[in-house]
Amino acid sequence: MPVTMREIQDMTLATVRRGEWIAAYMTEARERFGSWLHNSERQVNEAVALRVTAVPAGEPLSLGRLYGHPSRFVSARNFDFATIQNKRHMPVIRPPDSFKAMFRGVRLEYSHPDDPSFIELNSHGGVNLCTLFNSNFTGPCDHLYMPWVAAAVANAAKAIQYMRTLANDPDLEYALEVEIGREPAGVVSLRDWGEDEPIGTFLAPLLINGLSFGPFTERPALVNSILTDLRDAAGANITEPIGFSSIREI
Repeated sequence: MPVTMREIQDMTLATVRRGEWIAAYMTEARERFGSWLHNSERQVNEAVALRVTAVPAGEPLSLGRLYGHPSRFVSARNFDFATIQNKRHMPVIRPPDSFKAMFRGVRLEYSHPDDPSFIELNSHGGVNLCTLFNSNFTGPCDHLYMPWVAAAVANAAKAIQYMRTLANDPDLEYALEVEIGREPAGVVSLRDWGEDEPIGTFLAPLLINGLSFGPFTERPALVNSILTDLRDAAGANITEPIGFSSIREI
């Protein structure tokens, strides 16, 4: 049966509404991330922060009340990144020390004043992960190690897969973006795996958007893509591709 003009109009309007909903969620996440990073109550002279925000690319989910569920997903985790050249081991976001109900969602926090982190899970399927890289033990932070970014993205992907599990849709496509912020705004030096010398610099805030995340098996490719964008943004004259072949929880 041929599609009618009314059906075409309805599909077009539905697509526009989905795009507007995704844009609104991302915009709100950016604004809240800026307020969180520039929190005047935090005793931070200089810090770099990372945000990973993702939302279903299609219709919003309807998962009901999430408070109480995420304890099945969050635990102390490390990731082993198997590269073409070698293997490196690194910590990811610390396990949360609190679970808080929020409007149509739940917020999992690690509330240390120097290095706070949180993950928010929304009943419509949204995932918002933020972490601050700063320590009063080592002084101000104006740099960013690529493993920090890789670990945060991998952890956000794990949270996305948890939401897919709740929705009984293991391959649900997600729209995703990554933001690097700095307090105060300015130049960030990018450092490679275990290296103290920067491979380049970029201006923060830096937004890497327009990303898509499909089946969970695509997680290494997602990490590779984001790290490649970050390396290019820093002007690193490196031709070798980022080469993660797998990510394994231990």
